[in-house]
Amino acid sequence: TGVFVGFESLNDDSIINTGKRTPMPDDYARRVKMLHDSGIQVSGSFVLGFDHDRPDVFIKTIDWIEASGNYTVLHVGDETFEIRSSLTKLEGELDPKRFVRVHKSHLVNIARVVEVTPWVSGDWRIRLQSGAEVNLSRRYRQRFEALAPVRA
Repeated sequence: TGVFVGFESLNDDSIINTGKRTPMPDDYARRVKMLHDSGIQVSGSFVLGFDHDRPDVFIKTIDWIEASGNYTVLHVGDETFEIRSSLTKLEGELDPKRFVRVHKSHLVNIARVVEVTPWVSGDWRIRLQSGAEVNLSRRYRQRFEALAPVRA
């Protein structure tokens, strides 16, 4: 059993401005957990682009993005959200100064990068604020280093 939830915004001012009586963003995770604890799967979407949303709404939201067949998985903290879009299409729609391809299957939000360390076969590991680790392949290293220099 599952439900689809439309989350209004991650910005309190946007919710207040709409005049809706929706839960505030800091309560979303608790409410989703209540549904999960009752055995109910939650699929959700966020409305981005309200008058009070600034362009940095994506920086506040997405840690990294992963290709998954015909879908793309957005990693937001401990949560994942699947959307029907190719990684290449999504990459073209995002600000290349904020989201950078680091692997054939991954984009990272550059503002979420905490550490980059050598790994195997010339690849590197990117650790994000959420604790997630993503591969930085040799093929994409130069593009990544243009935004966040890697020290060998």
